[in-house]
Amino acid sequence: MEDVYLPKEELTFALDGDRLAVRLVRRRGRVAGELVEILERRRSMVVGTFHRTRREAYVEPFDEGLPPRIPVRTDQGPTARSGQVVKVRMLRWPTPTEPAEGVVVEVLGDERSPKAELLSIAFARGFADVFPEAVLREAEALPETVRAEDFAGRRDLRDLPLVTIDGADAKDFDDAVYVEKVPGGGFRLVVAIADVAHYVRPGSHLDEEALRRATSVYLPGLVLPMLPEKLSNGICSLVPYEERLCMVAELTLDAAGKTVNTELYEGVMRSHARLTYEMVAAMMGEGEAEIPKYAKFWEEAHLEPAVALSRLLNERRQQRGSIDLDIPETYPVLGEDGRPVRIERRQRTWAHRLIEEFMLAANEAVAWFFEARGLPTIFRVHDVPDREKLMHFAALARVHGADLKIGKSGFSTRQINAFLRELEGKPEQHALNTLLLRSMQQAVYSAENIGHYGLAAENYLHFTSPIRRYPDLMVHRLLKAHWERAGRSPSAKARACLEARLDEVAVRSSERERAAMDAEREAHDYLACLYMQPRVGEHFDAVVTAVTDFGLFVEIVDHGVEGLVKAETLGGHWVFDDLRLELSLPEEGRTYRIGDTLRVVCAAVHVERRQIDFVPEAYAALEASGAGGR
Repeated sequence: MEDVYLPKEELTFALDGDRLAVRLVRRRGRVAGELVEILERRRSMVVGTFHRTRREAYVEPFDEGLPPRIPVRTDQGPTARSGQVVKVRMLRWPTPTEPAEGVVVEVLGDERSPKAELLSIAFARGFADVFPEAVLREAEALPETVRAEDFAGRRDLRDLPLVTIDGADAKDFDDAVYVEKVPGGGFRLVVAIADVAHYVRPGSHLDEEALRRATSVYLPGLVLPMLPEKLSNGICSLVPYEERLCMVAELTLDAAGKTVNTELYEGVMRSHARLTYEMVAAMMGEGEAEIPKYAKFWEEAHLEPAVALSRLLNERRQQRGSIDLDIPETYPVLGEDGRPVRIERRQRTWAHRLIEEFMLAANEAVAWFFEARGLPTIFRVHDVPDREKLMHFAALARVHGADLKIGKSGFSTRQINAFLRELEGKPEQHALNTLLLRSMQQAVYSAENIGHYGLAAENYLHFTSPIRRYPDLMVHRLLKAHWERAGRSPSAKARACLEARLDEVAVRSSERERAAMDAEREAHDYLACLYMQPRVGEHFDAVVTAVTDFGLFVEIVDHGVEGLVKAETLGGHWVFDDLRLELSLPEEGRTYRIGDTLRVVCAAVHVERRQIDFVPEAYAALEASGAGGR
């Protein structure tokens, strides 16, 4: 889809993220858009400060992209006082004949709290923390437990010791796994996935809202789920010791980890334990978490084959050229008031990789099932990188001692992996990994299969997380439809309708995924600003993560917080090399490039702009002495 320019006068009533119908016209020798209709409003909720005057009540939104005053009705919803922060449901947006209008649905407090800011960030991208009444009614009508009649046609896996392995704070459990060695040195891998499709039927209010959201959003201290809690944390979640319906990918693998047979079927299961990554890491000697008694059976009987198979799967992926970018994650630890008390680097252990390898194997096996039968589905695809971006990155890599040769089809993924291995342990590793990621295309959902470049996979899709991703739910439905047809292909007409529908869902899901990622990124930046606010004036060790003509982006070594060192604070007249991404001061022989380290002082924090300013220690010392102003 190409970008279309709309003049300002065409956007009087359209807001960022709205879906529009436009007419292409030629104005002053260039093609522009003319607004025909607003097809869909992205936002339904707003956070802001409530005001009441003698004449009206209105909300001043936190989001500067909205009208500065939104009138609200006072005959509905809770009573708010002037100055309080409120959550508003929009009844209508402004039109040529009517102003915007909303209704207060919740009073969030007397001040601009972190929770209110995070909600505003999510709302700005079209997500909501509450569900429409019709959706909640459908959810409440669902059973609390699996009914006996739901067992029909399903394979009984209740005695199979399936377990879930997730983060310690997880509440929605999509997947459970079982691994055993089989005679001859091979493995049996059973991946059981929550059967959301059994409960969320096409065309229902639940389904329509799930597609509208298309993904769950995970912000620090705040989850905006794709499905109501009755499903996401209840009847669909594979909680321990409870019977649950599931969709199963059962793989038989040889001693080298190659899949030799795949069975897909509906099942009923009971999770035998809720394990965490920390527990499994401790079992492997990679951590000190306590291993509870209920987990001992898995450590004694199932840990060894699970670890062995995960290592084989990882080795096979590496051999075929699958790219593993080691980009460390940071996350804020929040206090009771929602403000960050510290920012930690998330430790990635083999326990994370173990589950990742099993999910990748299941996703790929299901994709092969569809591809081998010529069945329409939603693939997860990753196109080859743009050649120009690769050439730019190759030039940058050479600055850091790596000779990345570009062939007709770009780099091979094996070349990239060799480069990544050379970077391990170097100061510039994180920054160059991030730049490499940015030089690649973004993975998206598509009804057309073009393969997955990053995984070096011919066929790949998402099957393993239907509680939090709509494409996975669609894949489950397509499998069920195939079984209901007893393996027969759909008619030409039905296939054409289905493919058109899959295109729509793929585009929608990709757009919502990007919106969720944007929300998560801004939430992280906002909380980083809150964390650094009381630390203005403190000194830190930093690493250069990006170089621009206006300065350096640096990351604090201990906290992973990123900010800007403006070029004018570096002293002298700096020259920017956009190919090598360097700032140099030729007369002094000084150069800054990615991976360089320096001592900085936190100079300012701009929470509204989500920006942190640092200055070099030498500049701060000059300013403190008064010499910087002369």
